[in-house]
Amino acid sequence: FRWDAGVDQTLFDDRIEMSAGYFGNTFDNLIDFSSSTFTYGNITAATSHGAEVFVAVRPVKGLQVHGNYTFTYATNDSTGRLLLQRPKHKVGGAVSYRLLDKATVNVDAVHVGERFDYGVPSRVKLEPYNLVNVAVSYNVTENLRLYCRADNVLDENYEEVKGYGVAGISGKAGFRVSF
Repeated sequence: FRWDAGVDQTLFDDRIEMSAGYFGNTFDNLIDFSSSTFTYGNITAATSHGAEVFVAVRPVKGLQVHGNYTFTYATNDSTGRLLLQRPKHKVGGAVSYRLLDKATVNVDAVHVGERFDYGVPSRVKLEPYNLVNVAVSYNVTENLRLYCRADNVLDENYEEVKGYGVAGISGKAGFRVSF
């Protein structure tokens, strides 16, 4: 069973956009995977609920700044323990600026709070982490766009799952052609 309720509001000719919501989920027979034993298991009953808020501001033409926060409380109803790999707190934000109707620069950041994961012999706490990403795109013509992106520009060392590190600074570049 899943439900959510929320409200959205725009102000000042859509220059400010705000939203807030509350959500809940009830799970019967939630399938779970243990990365320590490499087996699937069953959680008879679990619930999660939380709240989200978002605000975006467009103070001048071409510039948008937005932020968001999510609180999630997810539990195994049989044991009363928190579900694994689900942070209680997650905060994000971004700045996007469009230059001369040809180029766009985006910088986004996210903070993921601590969460628990499988460990041997018992669960372990995964540390919170912060990521910053930067992207730039340029419209060469109406049909050709060049882009490049750098992820984890602060070279954060973190794990989303215990024992599985992620890439440090990484990037990609390319182009998009439309016909």
